[in-house]
Amino acid sequence: MILTLNQLEEACPYTHYKRLELILPNLNNTLKRYEINTPLRICHFLTQIFVESNYFRIIQEPGIGFNYEGSIELSNTQPGDGRRYIGRGYLQIRGRKQYKEYKKYSDIDILMYPHYVTTPKVAMDVAGWIWNKKDLNLLADQNDLEGITKLLTGGYILIREREDAFKKIQKAIGLN
Repeated sequence: MILTLNQLEEACPYTHYKRLELILPNLNNTLKRYEINTPLRICHFLTQIFVESNYFRIIQEPGIGFNYEGSIELSNTQPGDGRRYIGRGYLQIRGRKQYKEYKKYSDIDILMYPHYVTTPKVAMDVAGWIWNKKDLNLLADQNDLEGITKLLTGGYILIREREDAFKKIQKAIGLN
């Protein structure tokens, strides 16, 4: 399934259409590449990226990353890693470990140039990579919004907002 600009505008009414025009080709490529290819999978994927990015308004985590400095869990072992590998993307990648994993997967040197993750193409591909890595198509096929949210956020963060977004997206792409 290929999304149209009209569908994306209806699903994401808070975002200027020019931004949506820029995002749409990258979104459709990501949907295809990561087999997010049924209306239900697309609804769940869009729900998560809309809420996580505040409808494509936030592509980099606010703050400067001091709280990630020296984090063993994120493999931030070098001075400055917390700031360098701050959360970026429509589904955020964070920490030296994830940046290194994505670089190995994609061959895009985001370790050296972490700001690349803020480009629409890479930000969207990172979202698809995270989605795929966590095997979220399976939960989407089961229509498990809470399960997907918990795997992405560690809890049920903004679950009501996600439910509302899901309903809008469902209507926009004709999934009833």
